[in-house]
Amino acid sequence: MGVSTSGSLLLIFFGSFIALGAVYTATGNTTEAFSEAYESHLSTQDTIAETALSLEATYHETDGNLTIRANNTGSQDLAVSDTTVLVDGVFRAVSRFQIATVDSQDTDLWTVGTQLRLENATAEPGRVKVVTGSGVAATAAVDVMGFVEDNPQTLDRTDNGTDSTIAFDIETSYDDNVTLTDVSVDGVDGEDPARINYSNDPSLSELNITLAPDHGTAVTTADGEFAIGETIDHSGVVLSPDGTARYRLGEFRDSNGDPVPMPLTSVTVTITFLDPEGVERTFTFTEGGF
Repeated sequence: MGVSTSGSLLLIFFGSFIALGAVYTATGNTTEAFSEAYESHLSTQDTIAETALSLEATYHETDGNLTIRANNTGSQDLAVSDTTVLVDGVFRAVSRFQIATVDSQDTDLWTVGTQLRLENATAEPGRVKVVTGSGVAATAAVDVMGFVEDNPQTLDRTDNGTDSTIAFDIETSYDDNVTLTDVSVDGVDGEDPARINYSNDPSLSELNITLAPDHGTAVTTADGEFAIGETIDHSGVVLSPDGTARYRLGEFRDSNGDPVPMPLTSVTVTITFLDPEGVERTFTFTEGGF
């Protein structure tokens, strides 16, 4: 009887000990998990506090491209792959952008003080939002920039009775300087000129560019014989915000070398320029109002 009672008590004691150990282990694991979660929360809060962005977005009417420039202005390095973009509230994966670079480098590391550039062809948007992996976001309205072509004319610069030179103005809507670099006449409808050349008057330049307001002395010229469709390079012309440049191109000649009358023609022209960030872009238009 005494032995049986003692054995029972011993079993109860060991059972209680094991149960207490299990409770302690569970409590310890719960406390450790809570501690880790709390530390992770504090780390996330620190990341959020150290993350900051500045954002600007431009839609280039000339080529239909949207450019987003996001600057890492915080004290926390970021990852491009963790970044989310919304364009007018619609999700755009960073991987879908044709250009996704950090300070012109193809890298996933978006370090402090660097700029993420995203660019893609799209319809004209109104707003963009960039969200980092930690949820910090910046929103910007989209600035629409480009050129307007105006004031088409035909001229008889050689006094031969034929208006075989064209002139037109382009005005920039960019809010900073752009640089004009070259031009080409891509095609002419209504006549069939083969080249541009003042063969009988070497004192005239085939390309002549002046600037408003007076359009006096040419800021650049190009001389030579240029085929239709050929790119005419010239020294860079800096066009300030809301500035206007006037182009004169001539003399248009057919395959026999005779001047071609340009009134009533439709001319397609491409102008290449550097935007305010130094990115090469093109502006193509067709003018049928000569």
